[in-house]
Amino acid sequence: MKDKVKRFEEIINEINSLNDEALEICDEMTMDKNSPSDIGQNAYKQWYAHIKRAINAEESGFVGGSGIDMVRSLKGLKNA
Repeated sequence: MKDKVKRFEEIINEINSLNDEALEICDEMTMDKNSPSDIGQNAYKQWYAHIKRAINAEESGFVGGSGIDMVRSLKGLKNA
């Protein structure tokens, strides 16, 4: 059971890292003058923010969304 909780925590970290990496790719690609410059900003305002909030609503800095995030689920699993 403890292994599954640890894996859940690893998944949270992986999703967070992949989300950051994906945003960096959007930002890097939009620095090219042939790319629309709003792609990175739209990504940040939309899917990046939603994913960050779904992972940890309190620390994301974004408003809205549901009250149950992955970190809260992790805390629940640790106490189960």
